[in-house]
Amino acid sequence: MNSFSINGVTFLTLASFFGKIFGAIYRIPLSNLLGANGMGIYQMAFPMYSFFLTFITGGVSVYLSKTVARLRAKNDYITIYKKYAIAKRITFVFGIFITLFLIVFSMPIAYIQGNKNAYLGFIFISFGFIFASMLGAYRGYYQGFNNMKPTAISQIIEQAGKLIFGLFLTTIFLRYGIVYGVCGALLGVSVSEMLSLVYFLIINRKIKKEKVRLIREDYFSTIKEFLPISFSYGVMPLSVMIDSFLIINLLSINFPLIATDIYGIETGMILPLINIPNVIISAIAIALIPSISYKIEKGEDVSLLVNKIFKIVFILVIPCALGMFVLSNSIITILYSNLGAVNIALASNLLKLSVLEMFFLCFMGISNAVLQALGKAELPLKSLTFGLIIKLIVEVILVPIAFINIFGLVIASILGYGAICIINIIKIRNITGFSIQIKDFLTVFLSSCLMLLFIFVLTIFKQRFGLYVYLSSVVLGSVIIYFITLWLFGTLKINTFKKVLQNDEV
Repeated sequence: MNSFSINGVTFLTLASFFGKIFGAIYRIPLSNLLGANGMGIYQMAFPMYSFFLTFITGGVSVYLSKTVARLRAKNDYITIYKKYAIAKRITFVFGIFITLFLIVFSMPIAYIQGNKNAYLGFIFISFGFIFASMLGAYRGYYQGFNNMKPTAISQIIEQAGKLIFGLFLTTIFLRYGIVYGVCGALLGVSVSEMLSLVYFLIINRKIKKEKVRLIREDYFSTIKEFLPISFSYGVMPLSVMIDSFLIINLLSINFPLIATDIYGIETGMILPLINIPNVIISAIAIALIPSISYKIEKGEDVSLLVNKIFKIVFILVIPCALGMFVLSNSIITILYSNLGAVNIALASNLLKLSVLEMFFLCFMGISNAVLQALGKAELPLKSLTFGLIIKLIVEVILVPIAFINIFGLVIASILGYGAICIINIIKIRNITGFSIQIKDFLTVFLSSCLMLLFIFVLTIFKQRFGLYVYLSSVVLGSVIIYFITLWLFGTLKINTFKKVLQNDEV
């Protein structure tokens, strides 16, 4: 089992990483094609799509992976197939319902958000639900068997589909104006979801079909079981969706002509950057949920495994945060050169402040996953609700203040996500007894300082090298110095990563 597990987890992690690279590559030319205003309109439609999709597919995926792993430990394969069949039917019906909802109410939703031009985007992206809604059931089934490859391959197909079809359709539709260019990008999302579903339909022909009799009580019990997880996974996208209704209206108090542009820079350009490390961590979390559940069902101790997971997250997040902070202006200048000097300065400052948001976002995601794997799905739901209420209150107070404006959204996110992390980690520590060693914290700090020293030294030669060569050299050199230093300190051990991926206790 361990050999298969490490292959699956490693494959999912690498696939998610490259999938996110595809996503980042997609967002860069898309932002340069649509501009700040177009990205603002894009980010009005996409958060609602993301909320409904995450609520149903994310919740079902995690629920099914946990349930299948637990039932597999009992060799109850009839019930596994029953849960799988029910999940597919529920998600399909949900997808049809949301598609119709977005088409019918697209106009009033856009008006409430503060920009009526966004209504066409809801119509074009709505078709994606028909295909995407069932992906959670398919992914959760395979993950429950510790087979992460189908999930990983489907994610690559999704991101590659967005990159290819999204940019192609954006270019074609852009001839008719910015709004239609946005519609082309959103239609590309729908096409990518369709391709991912087709992949699962092809490989699912190999699944052994069991004869099961489904009654109404089976559906109700399944819905009752996965809803707490869905609510937990849906709280974050719900917060982003609420922002899509609030922020433009709040910014319009002082900046009515450029409110959509400012919103587009923060949500369409900065957030994808700070989410890059989180996708790697999320891949580890998704892969380990069924494994932790399996160990708990077998009565095994998981405290050391949880300890190693948090150690890896800490090692990965710190250099990313510091690097983005120091190199923010160079990163923004290279990626979004068409923004203009004023918007580049705004985006650079937003990225500097957002590294704190990235730090808490990563720990929030992994802590939520661990609590769910420990069978405490109600705890992350409570902490998420509490933290996001804090976020909502702070942004309503700060964003209308002229000299704070969009920075109020980032500050609110830092405070809200920070509160969630503190609550979650305290709960996990109480349950498992894990703790982060002071030595590990100090060696990561010292390694990061050496990395920063290298960056500052190389900055002297920035003008001589040119921006592209400078940034490439800095990133490559920083990674090498950071990880070699950790290895010399004894904090970074290949076995640490290997045993976590294999789910071995050390």
